Amino acid sequence: MSSASAPALSKTKTGSGSRCILLARCLMNTPMKTTLFTQVEAQTAAYRARIDEQTATSVRNTRNKLLADTDWIVIMHTEKGTNIPATVEIYRQALRDITDHANFPHLAEDDWPTKP
Repeated sequence: MSSASAPALSKTKTGSGSRCILLARCLMNTPMKTTLFTQVEAQTAAYRARIDEQTATSVRNTRNKLLADTDWIVIMHTEKGTNIPATVEIYRQALRDITDHANFPHLAEDDWPTKP
């Protein structure tokens, strides 16, 4: 706070609330403002990263369950020596590639492959 603004604050005859507002306006032009905003931005980025990681974990868990739901088809065809249906192979590959999707980890319902 510059020395020119200090006397103006001390001579203010209004209530303490007005002094706080004037002081806040003076502080808005100081490095403290930049530091505060930097801290808030860092905390916001850390929060978003945690949310993204939790969402990614949830998506991977869902993907793993959907893959497990079709394991029996692969096992059955492998045991019989027959070909796995192409639709099942494509579906399973799309599930494995879900982490490469443009919207990952925040997938909409229609971002998921359709089960054959």
